[in-house]
Amino acid sequence: MLGQFHHLLVLDAAFSDLEWVEPELFNHLTRLETLHLEAGRLAAVENLSAMKRLQRVYLQQNQLTRVATLAGLYSLVLIDLSYNRISHVPAFWLDGLRHLQVRRTAIAF
Repeated sequence: MLGQFHHLLVLDAAFSDLEWVEPELFNHLTRLETLHLEAGRLAAVENLSAMKRLQRVYLQQNQLTRVATLAGLYSLVLIDLSYNRISHVPAFWLDGLRHLQVRRTAIAF
């Protein structure tokens, strides 16, 4: 079934109360540019780097304590981590990133 979505550009699962996303899902979304997973109950998000064309990621209002590496996401310009439990963002995330939103977090750089 996932193979049917390989042309998808936007995935919006905001406000769907997700607790977990199967990391392998992202292997099938190679053309995805925008990912909306805000307002859920996610504690972690893995394998974002599988979506090489990803430009915008919205993860605000979850229960995130970490986000997997963003290495290789050269098109990424925005990530919103606001209102999460994240306390650290690696400095290399800032390379090429135009917008990092971290309102109401305990982020240390």
